[in-house]
Amino acid sequence: MKKIIFFFLLLFLSTAFAKDRVLNLFNWAHCLPDSVLQQFEKETGIKVNYSVYNSNQALYAKLKAGFSPQRPSAYDVVVPSTYLVQRLKKEGMLQRLDHSKIHHLQDLDLRFLNLPFDPGNQYSIPYMWLSGGLIVSCDLVPQINSWKDLWNPKFKGKIVLPDDVRDTFAIAFKALGYSINDQNPAHIKQAYLKLKALLPSVIAFVPNGTFSVYLNHEAQIGSLLNGDANRVIQNDSSFCYVYPKEGAIMALDNLVIVKNSPHLEEAYEFINFVLRPDVSKRIFEQVGFSIPNKKAIQLMSPKERANRVLNPLPQLLGHSETEDYVNDATDRLYLNYFEMLKNG
Repeated sequence: MKKIIFFFLLLFLSTAFAKDRVLNLFNWAHCLPDSVLQQFEKETGIKVNYSVYNSNQALYAKLKAGFSPQRPSAYDVVVPSTYLVQRLKKEGMLQRLDHSKIHHLQDLDLRFLNLPFDPGNQYSIPYMWLSGGLIVSCDLVPQINSWKDLWNPKFKGKIVLPDDVRDTFAIAFKALGYSINDQNPAHIKQAYLKLKALLPSVIAFVPNGTFSVYLNHEAQIGSLLNGDANRVIQNDSSFCYVYPKEGAIMALDNLVIVKNSPHLEEAYEFINFVLRPDVSKRIFEQVGFSIPNKKAIQLMSPKERANRVLNPLPQLLGHSETEDYVNDATDRLYLNYFEMLKNG
C-alpha cells in the first residue's frame, strides 16, 4: 500500500513540476510561414512565442534594452544579418554553438559557411540569403542598369527607398564607387549629400518586406530584396528585377541563440527543424527568399531552380558586397545622417 501511495505521489509531483516546453523566437516579418511554425509545435510539443521585426536596428534595440548577463534572456533564437551577428558577438550577447547538437550542417552550401563575420560558424548558422537590387517597371528597364540611374530627374516622384540605414547608404556608396562598408566620415557625408539630392524623386522610405507601394502602382522604381521583388513580379508581371552593374547589396540572415537563453534545448530543436531539407524547401516556396541548403534546392522543381530573381547566375552578382559591422562611432554617424535624411 505504501508503495502504491509513493508511486502516485511521485507521479503527482512530476506532473506538478513539469515545465511546459517553450521557445521565444524573434524573426524578420514574413520570414517563417505559419504552417511551418505549426508543424514544429505539433512535432515537438514546444509552444512558440513568436515576435517579428522589420530591421536589424529594431532587433538590436530590443535585444540591447532587455539584455543582462545576470539574468535569462527574453529571447532564445533570433535571426540577424551578417553585420549584426558581428556586433552581437562583440558585445557578448550570443551563445557559442555546440555543433554536435546541430544536424544538416553538411547540407549547407560551402559558399555561406566559415565567412569572415563568423569564422567556423561558432555563433551563427545561415538561414536564408538575400540580394538587394532594383525593382523596376518593365517599360523602364532599358533605361536602368545602374544604381546611378536613380538620380535621373525623369524618375522624380517614382522612387521608394528602404527604411534601413545601411541598405539606403549602400545605394549611395555603390553610386559613388565606394564600398558599402565605408567608414571614412568624409565619404559618409558625401553619401548623405548624394541621398539628399535624391529626395525630390523619393515618395517614401518603406520597411523591408513592404511592397504594396508597387502593387498599388504608387512607385515604379525602388531598392528591394530579391525575395520581395519576386512576390511583386508574381502578382504583377509589369515589374522586372535588375541586378545593377556595380553589384548587388548582399545579405545573409542567420540563426543564432541569445546568450543566457532560458530554453537552450528547444532552441537547438528549432534550428535543426528549419535546417531539414523538406522544411527549408517549404520556407523557400512560401517566403520566397533564397536558401543556402543544397539538399533543399535539389528538391525544387526545374522551374524554381531556374528562377533568376531568386537563383541568379554568378555573373549577375559580380562586384556584390555583404554588409559588415562598422564601429560604434561610425554606426552613430550613419544613424544621425539617416535621421537627417528622413526629416528632410
